[in-house]
Amino acid sequence: MERVNSKSQVMFGKLLRAYQTGGICRDELLRELDEHLDAGAVSTDLLDTLRRRESVEPLDDHVYLAIWSRLRRAVQPEPPTAMRDEQDAAFQFAGS
Repeated sequence: MERVNSKSQVMFGKLLRAYQTGGICRDELLRELDEHLDAGAVSTDLLDTLRRRESVEPLDDHVYLAIWSRLRRAVQPEPPTAMRDEQDAAFQFAGS
């Protein structure tokens, strides 16, 4: 059975190709990605697209990591600052 891509996946694939062919710069790629994530694009689908595109035509490491970190944050947002501080304190205590 052939996989059907969502509208967001198609858009993201086009963004990646535009970047790789010099049609848009890194900052524009990331801005467009952020806008689509804010509009409700499903980040797990976009992660799948990124993985497939990466196997065909790899991106520069710094661009791949910038995209990957945005998509991962959309899947698993960072906890609020106070919560992170408590987690850091607990980790430091446990390591003592």
